[in-house]
Amino acid sequence: MRGLTRFALPGLLVLALIFVAGCGGGSDSGGGTAPAMNYSGTYQYTVYPNGEEGETKSGTAVMTQEGSNVTMVAPADEGGNIVLQGTVSGNIVTMTQTNNPIGHTMTIVIGFSDDGQSFSGTVAEEDEGKSWSVTITGTKIS
Repeated sequence: MRGLTRFALPGLLVLALIFVAGCGGGSDSGGGTAPAMNYSGTYQYTVYPNGEEGETKSGTAVMTQEGSNVTMVAPADEGGNIVLQGTVSGNIVTMTQTNNPIGHTMTIVIGFSDDGQSFSGTVAEEDEGKSWSVTITGTKIS
């Protein structure tokens, strides 16, 4: 949990939020079910440690969407940004971090509300054979 709390978790959250914020119209260039709506925008998110050591983290992330492809960008605790890329299928967004400098594998899976204004899901990370996950929630702010 320590690695997730210090770097990956905030970055992952930002990336997830960026993904949601950037959803736009256009053709569906990815596989799977075409997205029900465009989730592009800026999101306020909160990450909860699920009973593990660590503290609740909050921040903002920007999501962009083109067809079923999404990108989310969020600030990292150590500076810079965390970038996540993935796909939308229905109201489910699945993303992985593409720029994790500390070598962790991070995946975010979030489900959006029917109106597309909020989401909840999990942030999962794996490092050196250990894995953990935390809960994430978010609300669209623009």
